[in-house]
Amino acid sequence: KVFKLWGQTINVREQQDAFEFFSSLTDQLDETLKKYKLPQIFVKTFGGVFLDQKICRGCPHCYEREEAFCTIELGVTSGTLKESLELFVKGELLEGDNAYFCEKCNEKRDTLKRMCIKKLPSTLVLQLKRFGYDWEAGRALKFDDHFEFPWVVDMSAFTESGLTSK
Repeated sequence: KVFKLWGQTINVREQQDAFEFFSSLTDQLDETLKKYKLPQIFVKTFGGVFLDQKICRGCPHCYEREEAFCTIELGVTSGTLKESLELFVKGELLEGDNAYFCEKCNEKRDTLKRMCIKKLPSTLVLQLKRFGYDWEAGRALKFDDHFEFPWVVDMSAFTESGLTSK
């Protein structure tokens, strides 16, 4: 027998993206467990919840949507894990022509659109994105700058409650 991923035989002589392989493997194993009415172990271990927020300025309204995740993808160009996490939750201000239409006020409002963590998993998996694309030069880029990664990470500042308390 050979190991198959989503019905396709894996060519062990072909280079694979480690993160893509991890995601596919854990998804397939949990789907198989679900099919046999067994508990999904990977979602239980690595599963958390993002909170996609749109916080209107000038009115008290906030729109939120939850999204399940098993990994967090972070850029590495900032130089440190803390700075990459800060950029992840920073969000962007929607204003002017790009302002968000507040359905409760029935008008466009300047709005902070951001993603934060509502529920942390028991084991957090971080994917550090080391590749980019230069659209002007038409070529792929690899970021191999120094990146600081601490032994212990306090994730509270990047959660919904941590951002709300600021």
